[in-house]
Amino acid sequence: MKLSRLILISSFILAFGHLQAQNIGVTAGISFAKMNFDAPEGAVNFKILSIPTYRGGFTFENTLIKNKFFLEFSLLAAGRGFKIEDSDMQKSLHYIEIPMSLKYKIAFSKQRHFGTLLSAGGYIGGGYAGKDQDGNKIKFGKEETDDFKPLDYGIIPGFGFYFGPVQLSWNANFGLADVSTIGSGTSHLVHSISITYFFVQD
Repeated sequence: MKLSRLILISSFILAFGHLQAQNIGVTAGISFAKMNFDAPEGAVNFKILSIPTYRGGFTFENTLIKNKFFLEFSLLAAGRGFKIEDSDMQKSLHYIEIPMSLKYKIAFSKQRHFGTLLSAGGYIGGGYAGKDQDGNKIKFGKEETDDFKPLDYGIIPGFGFYFGPVQLSWNANFGLADVSTIGSGTSHLVHSISITYFFVQD
C-alpha cells in the first residue's frame, strides 16, 4: 500500500469525522505489540516477545443513546512488531489504523462527570513502513519477496474510565488478517493504554 494512498484515505476520514462527530478528541498512548505465528510441524520452537510502541491520532464520538451508547471511531498512527527471545531479531512496523467501536458508559454520579466504559468493535489498518534490528527497511506487498502483506484487520475490545473530557482506556487489537507473504497463520496482537482528550464537545 503506497504512502500517498494512505495519506489520501486518512485525510478523507479525518475530514468526514470532523463534519459528522459530536465530540472530537486527540488520542495518545503506549502499546505493546507482538505477532502470532503458526510454526510448521517439526520447526524449532521460539518465544515471541512484545515490544513497546506507540498509538496516537484523532478520535470522534457520536451519541446513539444519550449518556449511554456511543459510536466511536479513530484515525491513528500505530506501531506493530515483535521480538524473538534470546535473539537479536526484532521488527518494528508502522501502520495507519482506523478502529470503530460501540461504547457503553456507566456513570458514577448524577452529574455524569465521571464513570467507566466498555467498548467492542473492529479495526482496519495498512502497513506502510518499518525496520528490522539492523535498520533494514521492511517491505510491504503481496509478493513472496515482500516481508508482510500491508492489510491488517481484526477485533478490538476495550474498557476504561472517563473524567469529564478525559478518557483513559485499554484496548486489545486481535488481528484476524494473515499478514504473511510466504506461509499462513501470522497475525498481530497489540495491547494499548491510551488517553483521549475531547477538546470539542456538544
